[in-house]
Amino acid sequence: MPRDSGGIYSLPVGYLAISGETILPSQHNPPLEDIAAALTASLPRNGAAPMTGNLAMGGNKLTGLAEGTNPNDAVRLGQLDALLGTGPDQVPTNGETGSLIPSADSTRTLGDPTKAFSESHTNKVLTNTFEHRATGDSVPAQYLVHGSAKAWANLNGTGTIALRDSLNVSSVVDNGVGQYQYNLTNAMAGAPSYQKADNDWSIGAVQSSSLTSYQTIHRNSSFVVSDVSLACSSVHGDLA
Repeated sequence: MPRDSGGIYSLPVGYLAISGETILPSQHNPPLEDIAAALTASLPRNGAAPMTGNLAMGGNKLTGLAEGTNPNDAVRLGQLDALLGTGPDQVPTNGETGSLIPSADSTRTLGDPTKAFSESHTNKVLTNTFEHRATGDSVPAQYLVHGSAKAWANLNGTGTIALRDSLNVSSVVDNGVGQYQYNLTNAMAGAPSYQKADNDWSIGAVQSSSLTSYQTIHRNSSFVVSDVSLACSSVHGDLA
């Protein structure tokens, strides 16, 4: 065998020639044949022949790897970092486009442009349009950025008031019967749109607002100001 199970190569027994004695074919031929077999089983550096078995790395790294471009290619850590926005080797940068891990049908895209990542390492995706892969329906990114609620709250306004759940609301103050002040964690910019809705047959409205808070007032079906068990509100616009 050219190599043992540990990959160590040893010449065949009987190869050693002694000075002054005739070299026999049994000493000459088997070693050369064995060496030829060992070289054939080795991996050529120019990639002329593929692996014929799994390659055990023994805890070592594959270094200097080129970026994967086909579905069966290995992927560099830098490509994954760029995809997740977590590493120092983010690509593409400066608005460049390109699918880092392209699919065979070239449909693994994210909006328009295709997978353009920021270079600020903040898990940011830059795109102009979001498109549904199956239906082809699309929406401009500005509708998602500007149209989504920047704050919302689900409040139990009876007894000791308490938030059931919220977004961008740091605290709520009980300002009297049927009146609640919502303080924002992150301030709004410009002129935000405060929307109010109640789900327990009461009437709610925004009484006053600023860039950092807003106050709602609630009335029952008789139009009398009263506490409500379910007060839901949301804020739309741009964050500061």
